[in-house]
Amino acid sequence: MGTILMNTKRIIGGVWMAALALASASAHASDRSYTDHELASRDGKKWITRTAALTDFDGGQVVVELRLFEDGKGGLVYRYDDQTEATKLYHQASCEETGAEVRRGDTVLGGESVAAWSCMGVAEKQAESEKSTERTDAPRATYYVHALAPSGSAPLGVNFHSVGIARYQSSIAGESNGNVSIDNGRCTASAVDHHTGPFVGNYELKVVCIGTQRGRLNTSMSACIPRVCSTDVGAVDVI
Repeated sequence: MGTILMNTKRIIGGVWMAALALASASAHASDRSYTDHELASRDGKKWITRTAALTDFDGGQVVVELRLFEDGKGGLVYRYDDQTEATKLYHQASCEETGAEVRRGDTVLGGESVAAWSCMGVAEKQAESEKSTERTDAPRATYYVHALAPSGSAPLGVNFHSVGIARYQSSIAGESNGNVSIDNGRCTASAVDHHTGPFVGNYELKVVCIGTQRGRLNTSMSACIPRVCSTDVGAVDVI
């Protein structure tokens, strides 16, 4: 287990045990898996503080507090730089768990998503390494995008993570975007980046949803770059 993961469990686990009990009681009373409070600063800036019980990456749960901002289109925006230090550590640990790094851009929650954030992998470093070893006369793709939908299983009535992945490369400037969906769009997360030149990279979009009844939840992951898009489908079994 990495250093960030260990530090996150130590900081979050001890400090928020009382909050976990409170959040669990509130969720049971309201039939929701999180609690929201609307806040505002003196300069008129408004946001939502969301408290939710999420995985501690070791089979248990911790309470995580998210600061979310309305995007004016019905979605909520998560930004790494807006979060508390404890939540930043949690985000870092979530990315470290899959060997990725924090993505600092906006992640937009849609539908009934409990939480969402995004990570980025090491595609850039891999691409540079491949360029240094490839034959000069070998054919080379100038653009591609591959999407991978979430799959697996989740316990009934518990907030669970799903991860949608997109890998891409473009020989021209433009936009890259990704969208992960759980239960036919009931829970979604999306991210967009703008590039001023050729680019290579990937998204890991992490969305937290809850299964309210046993059965199979359809999932999908879609991603686009200039000239090409990719979509993949999967399923999460709520047991």
